Amino acid sequence: MKSVVVLSFAVADHRSRARLVERARKAMHVLAGRPPTVDLAGEREHLLIDRPGTDDVVRWPGPISVGLSLGAWAAGGRAVRPTDHLEAARDVAWSSSVVPPFGALIRRGPADPLVVTTDMCGLRHVHLVEGDGWAACSTSGLLLAAIAGVSLDADPSTTAALAGHQLGDRTPFEGVRRLDAAHRLELHAGAATCIPFAPPADRERRPEGDASPAGFHDAADAGARGVERVVGEALDSHPGTGLELSGGLDSRMLLAAIPEDRRAGRWALTLAAPGNPDVAVARRLAAACDLEHEVVDLSELARLSPGEALEMVTRAALRRDATTDPVAGAVLDFAAHHTEGRPLLTGQNGEFARGYYYPGQPAWPRTTRALVRHLARWRILTSAPVDEAIFGRHGQEVRRRAVAELERRLETIAGAWPDATDELYLAVRMQNWVGRDFSTAATERQVVAPFFHPAFLSWARGAPRRLKGGSRLFAAVLEQLDPRLATLELDTGLRPVDLARPSRPRRADAMVRFARKALRKASLRVVPGRGAAPPAGAAALTASVTRAWATHPDALSRLRNLEFLDADVVEAVASGRRAASTATVGYLAALDAALGFLAAIDR
Repeated sequence: MKSVVVLSFAVADHRSRARLVERARKAMHVLAGRPPTVDLAGEREHLLIDRPGTDDVVRWPGPISVGLSLGAWAAGGRAVRPTDHLEAARDVAWSSSVVPPFGALIRRGPADPLVVTTDMCGLRHVHLVEGDGWAACSTSGLLLAAIAGVSLDADPSTTAALAGHQLGDRTPFEGVRRLDAAHRLELHAGAATCIPFAPPADRERRPEGDASPAGFHDAADAGARGVERVVGEALDSHPGTGLELSGGLDSRMLLAAIPEDRRAGRWALTLAAPGNPDVAVARRLAAACDLEHEVVDLSELARLSPGEALEMVTRAALRRDATTDPVAGAVLDFAAHHTEGRPLLTGQNGEFARGYYYPGQPAWPRTTRALVRHLARWRILTSAPVDEAIFGRHGQEVRRRAVAELERRLETIAGAWPDATDELYLAVRMQNWVGRDFSTAATERQVVAPFFHPAFLSWARGAPRRLKGGSRLFAAVLEQLDPRLATLELDTGLRPVDLARPSRPRRADAMVRFARKALRKASLRVVPGRGAAPPAGAAALTASVTRAWATHPDALSRLRNLEFLDADVVEAVASGRRAASTATVGYLAALDAALGFLAAIDR
């Protein structure tokens, strides 16, 4: 398993250091399947780095400068060099200009503190644990749990099950937390100091929005210039970058922003199973723009044996610190083999400018607990929920804690309710869900994500909210960039021009679509664990994993002693007597993988 695993200890006592380092060596060996490739020791501190191919950036004695994500790039279109990371130790403005995902680890010498910085959106995950007279940070929270000898924390472990990802900075392991966005961590002499290096974004209440033609066109013009700029900078920093191409709006926007003279022959990748509408739409787009198009057939996952599928899902769980669905993660890992390490433009976070949580939400001037509970019930805790029966009598308490965590996150966000939901989308869904997959992928290839560029975020925050709803403004930006692409149908059957200039029939159609979505969301409350449709390929993996469990009497036996799970329901799922959704199988597989790894370190 390829990995970037970075650990640094700040320990005062020599005997404690020796014990911690020994556990670290063993844990890194088990996690990566081989001993650490780089082992650097200082007089007072100890640093372990496991990352193939870093000989040119890790030097001892002398300055250490390690980028935690491959191929980071800064605003202006310049790729970040290893030597640039030293700037992060002294220049806040420089760190703020780097496009996420990004992280840097810096130490000038054995006597100096080790400094770690996170990116402005917190997409490159870095973790911290503190003990008695020592502290350690790592790119792997699971690794820190093994070193500290801690186990699962019931609170974040269960609340994440309802949303499909963590909801705050806590991890599934006791005492291990993830650094938040735009933070700087210093480790020195047995202590950790963590402070924000940049103030929160300006989230003051924005105007309701000028819906007049002039106001609308001005906002679209500004958006078109901004998207063209950030995509151009991405291509300048990584000229060979390909494109994740689907049938949706976000990847279409990226394609529209690529100048026509830079499209021909550019590689595009689509993940889908046969019959998925994404394939037909992506092929039409590729043909129209003369792209070199490749479709990864996810139906091949159905050919894996049950044992192979279980191993693949377990590996995906360990790579993601057991924080997100490893079944969906295994699908991404399978697709990653087709990239061969080549960078890809990704449309993640385009929805930040499309009012992702706006449907059904009032434009209230402030956030209230009633609004948070409503949003949690209808949108956040229904997208990928597990079957709450696995929590038994703890089910209601799990849901209460999840809502309380969302309330805590929203308390720090000022402005009107729609604006707060935008920031919640960025700070929770993107940071915890997309950030986890970005952190995994960024160890193997360049993740090029223009919609996290500071210029795009600034435009999206300033755009009038009345124009963003229903993707109207976003579609208008696409139309300005490439009118021809705006006339081709999306996977929904609609065209971007229909979204940009909604007629009465279009508005009626949107109301019907929203009503259907609302009914589906309501049905999730009646049928717990049903959730959204799993990603392509995930259903086949789910079926294979459950078959593997059913053939082993001890399957999931490690989970039956967890107080927050109903042992009878877990046993029924493991034996195949109870059907389980993809989200439920993924959640149980992640817990089992984490407990198995922690047990291996103690043997």
